[in-house]
Amino acid sequence: DVLQCAAQAAKHLLAHQLLVFIPRDGAQQPQCIVAELIRIPANRSGAVCRRLTPHTHQSPCCIRVFVTSLSDCWISIQRRVDNSTDFYRNWTEYAAGFGEGAHTNHWLALASCGCELLSIELCLTTAGLRAVHSLTWPSGRALRMRMRLWNGTEFWADYSSFSVASEADEFRLSISGFSASHPGVGDCMAFHNGMKFSTHDKDNHASRRNCAKKFRGSWWYSACHKTNLNGLYFYPPAALHTEEFAVGINWYFPFGFLYSLKEIELLVCR
Repeated sequence: DVLQCAAQAAKHLLAHQLLVFIPRDGAQQPQCIVAELIRIPANRSGAVCRRLTPHTHQSPCCIRVFVTSLSDCWISIQRRVDNSTDFYRNWTEYAAGFGEGAHTNHWLALASCGCELLSIELCLTTAGLRAVHSLTWPSGRALRMRMRLWNGTEFWADYSSFSVASEADEFRLSISGFSASHPGVGDCMAFHNGMKFSTHDKDNHASRRNCAKKFRGSWWYSACHKTNLNGLYFYPPAALHTEEFAVGINWYFPFGFLYSLKEIELLVCR
């Protein structure tokens, strides 16, 4: 599958130090990389990517993969870094994916390709929640949720098993095996385990109210949330204590419902 392809790509990258992956024209094989390996001259200081053709809605989407060892590749499925991208979107958009670029806001659908050292791009023929399902179902993958505060501190929450069911089951979440980078960071996702995905136009949660509308996001809401990572993006001073309750990019344990994170990224590991 695509993650096995990523692991092989990582081995080549580390073995040969600097390599470039360039998708072949017309690559259409689903769920796997189709690429040529091009050696970078030894005097070049970093890895680069060359885009052969501009991204279109019909062409495969690029996703970024971080290589951390010979066997581990972390695939970014969601990222928030500023308010330039609206995440208050409908079911169709979350199922299909959306985003502005490989190094900015996205929900597993990127508008451009790029590379950095120890980072490579793979191409998929599916995106959005459909791609998250294909990447994680049925056996589950490790998930890392990287959080950056407004003072620059970074925390993360890890889950040893994360999977998303098919669209027929409305992308139901299965998640377990929590650990964290800091003892103060608590397990917010357990509250959402077993829930279907909800958007403002598709109400799948366990509350009488529409959680997506109430909290201005889209998530695996229960009744309603302990984390709202697709909520509204705020800048300080509002981000440090939002006037509205629980509508920001919240991680309740330990930051509460009124603190909105500066950055968040969800990474799925092989």
